[in-house]
Amino acid sequence: MPQITGMDLHAELARDLPDVAGCMVFMTGGAFTPRARAFLDDVANPRVDKPFDGRALRALIDPLVR
Repeated sequence: MPQITGMDLHAELARDLPDVAGCMVFMTGGAFTPRARAFLDDVANPRVDKPFDGRALRALIDPLVR
């Protein structure tokens, strides 16, 4: 996402559409900034670390979309 971060998108959704924000799953290769680390420490959303197993990702996402 070249113009907005996942953190910023989550903040906008949490403000306007909190149910949608709660369904976000974050994918990360690591939190490389203090802001990103703090965000991941504070947000309750599930996350997947890269590299990830496709079956594990599906198991995480399926309950969110049903």
